[in-house]
Amino acid sequence: PLGQFLERARKGMPVKASPRRNLTYGDLLTFAHSNPTSFDVAEVNLLCARGLPGVGDLRIPECLDIIDKWSDRVRDETQRRHAEYRQSPERFANSEARFRLSVLADVLRNDAGLYYDYPPLLRQPTADTNQPQRNLFQDPRNLFIHGVLLKQTPPTSITLTVIVAALGRRQGYPLKLATAKTHGIVR
Repeated sequence: PLGQFLERARKGMPVKASPRRNLTYGDLLTFAHSNPTSFDVAEVNLLCARGLPGVGDLRIPECLDIIDKWSDRVRDETQRRHAEYRQSPERFANSEARFRLSVLADVLRNDAGLYYDYPPLLRQPTADTNQPQRNLFQDPRNLFIHGVLLKQTPPTSITLTVIVAALGRRQGYPLKLATAKTHGIVR
């Protein structure tokens, strides 16, 4: 339940993501059904990208180090700003969970420079151009988080939701990934 997670986080005892295990894709297929929440969503995302055409230099340890650094920043900023929530909880609809996700979003936007902007790859070309519209799915860097973490591509709804889930789970938040027809969602 959310209350237990928030109580642990208030005490500075977030539920840590599983330690890096240097998994292989075969490991993931073998163990994923037994306990899928025991895997780090960032590591799984990167592992699934490995070997795909167009992925390029994946650098999984470097990508996970970036996620860890941002996670530390989210934790520190949440602790620093917690008095803000206690003084005016109505600013966050009287929801500590909303406050915590707001801080996470602020860190991504202000510290990491990440925000969602409808991908230019999906925008219709203007009438004065003869350029065919590119497909977001042609480049795996648009679909897996390494493209964002290594500053190769801007975030898409899919990559940003995986990053938010990875950071939130490192804080102990019970976040889940979901998809809609054209978007990724964190619940």
